[in-house]
Amino acid sequence: MAQQVATTVLSLQNMVTMAELEDDTVYEEVLDDTRDECSKFGKVTACFIPRPHPPSQPAVPADEHIGKVFVAFETAVEATACRLALNGRIFSGRTVNASFIEPSVLEKINPPAPPAAPAAAAAPAAA
Repeated sequence: MAQQVATTVLSLQNMVTMAELEDDTVYEEVLDDTRDECSKFGKVTACFIPRPHPPSQPAVPADEHIGKVFVAFETAVEATACRLALNGRIFSGRTVNASFIEPSVLEKINPPAPPAAPAAAAAPAAA
C-alpha cells in the first residue's frame, strides 16, 4: 500500500452505523466522543459526520460519504498522530480505517456556514 501524504484532515471509516446516524442522541454522543478522543492528539478545528436525509430532499455532496467521520486538525503533525493511534483500532467491534484527505474535499462535503447577517440597527426611540 502506498504511503499517504499527510494533511490536516482525516477520514475515519467504520466508526458509525446507519442506526447510530439516525438516532439524534447516539449521533451526538459519537460526535462528542470522537472530538474528545481526537483532541488527545491536537487541536480539533472541525468534526463532521454526514447523515442520511429524507429521499424527498435533494442530494448533497456529503451523501456519498455517509458512514464516515471527518476530523480536521490545526496541523498535519496532529492529524498524523491521530491517524497512527486510530487506524486499525477496534471501535464497537469494527476496525477503524483512518486516512488523510485534502482539506478542500472536506470543504465540499461540509461547506462553512455563511456569515451571519449583521444585526439591524436599533430604531431610534420615539420621543
